[in-house]
Amino acid sequence: MSKIKPSGVIHIFALLHAAVTILCREAGIGDELFLTVLTMAMILLVCLKKNLNLEFTAGIIIIINVTGYLLGTAGANLIGMIFSSDLAVHAISTAFTTELLGWGTILVGNILNRLRLSSGSIRMPHMPWLIAVVLAIFLFRLAIIALSDMNILSNGGLYKNLVRLMYNIPVCIILICLNIIYVRFARTRLRQKPAYFRWITLTSFVVLAVLGATFAVGIDLPFSIQQLPPVHDLVETAVVVFIAEILFYVLIYMADYVRVTHQDVKAEKMKRHKAQFEYLKLKQQVNPHFLFNTLNMISCMARLEDASTTDQMIVHLGSLFRHNLRTKRQQITLEEELDGLEDDMYLQQMRFDGRITVEKSIRVQPAAVLVPSFMLQPVVENAYSHGLKSCEEGGRILLRAWMQGKVLVLTVADNGRGMTPEELDAVQTKIAQSEQTGRSIGLGNISRRIGMLYPGGKMQIYSRADCGTVVRFELPQTQQPEEKEETLS
Repeated sequence: MSKIKPSGVIHIFALLHAAVTILCREAGIGDELFLTVLTMAMILLVCLKKNLNLEFTAGIIIIINVTGYLLGTAGANLIGMIFSSDLAVHAISTAFTTELLGWGTILVGNILNRLRLSSGSIRMPHMPWLIAVVLAIFLFRLAIIALSDMNILSNGGLYKNLVRLMYNIPVCIILICLNIIYVRFARTRLRQKPAYFRWITLTSFVVLAVLGATFAVGIDLPFSIQQLPPVHDLVETAVVVFIAEILFYVLIYMADYVRVTHQDVKAEKMKRHKAQFEYLKLKQQVNPHFLFNTLNMISCMARLEDASTTDQMIVHLGSLFRHNLRTKRQQITLEEELDGLEDDMYLQQMRFDGRITVEKSIRVQPAAVLVPSFMLQPVVENAYSHGLKSCEEGGRILLRAWMQGKVLVLTVADNGRGMTPEELDAVQTKIAQSEQTGRSIGLGNISRRIGMLYPGGKMQIYSRADCGTVVRFELPQTQQPEEKEETLS
């Protein structure tokens, strides 16, 4: 089975289901238990091949078995309109239902893998829990068969009560809300309790929910108050409500598990990216005193030789390095970011011989708002090096900042060569890829850090060939600036 694809597993089990149905009916014995075991085996194999963990494997087994029971009966009725042979009808409907359930499992697995919620390595689920789920389903099917043999349950009665429950929308909504409340309560308040206590609490909740919903459906609450139906009808109603309750609980539990796991994955990625950022910062701090001593020595020599321009360039370069080395925080004030940017822009102006002018329109208190450290420097350097590199005269960079509600908006615009739609798509694709790999130290690094530090924050790029480029940042302000760090001497 290890080399067979999930689709192959489904086809094999569809044929097995059809064969077992034919053999059981020819032998005059019931096929329900055999089909239940085959369905659970198929779902387990598909889940293992899709690398799903215990919670999803167990949840899918429960959902698929309940869905299969309902689909199988409905499918047999539809196929019975086409074929007259009772044997052919049940064999075809069983195989068709198996295919639907199998492909549904694959779809769920693909969605969870896209969300990166698979187990990460192929492994067998924790067997005691999985065996408990399988035994519970097996015993439930045995109970249904026994009640049917005693004429307490009938397919017609079950479907009639299923329709009654579906039409009683208030009861369904209350059941869903109760399950949401219980799942959240169990995850926050019962996680540290012993396993037996959690099982007792869950069982008590399910029993009370089923009894309450059965009573409400039985007397037709909240639409009216009827007499309690006979015990036979109440049992059928209770079975249908129990199935619905298990479905609601499992689906809500899985949805909550996805939400919590997704948050954990995001937090883990943030820790990883923060560690990588710190590592990159440390790499920049190799022997800084040797660097500054060398720059001071060159600056002194420039002054002795009366090379004032060279002296100023060295001073600004040293100031830029000091700013980069002393800034260890992930976020700094806009004032600090602009101070560091001044030295970089001075060096760029010298490089481009004054052919490019820089304008600022800062309509916020720079010391009162936070930005990711080293956010503007790469963007401004891109404007110089890419957008305006070939500009002979009239090059212009405009840096603007303003508040839009509680969101700080910053734009860096240039009137350079711009980009074609194809070039812009390539840049955005590269940024998106670097956000996943975490290997970029340019725009991809900035975009990734904004996503980590500012929920709802974003970086957008607009460009048109021969018109220029605009990079826009939106940074929700939810934190207060910290005290400034000591400068590096």
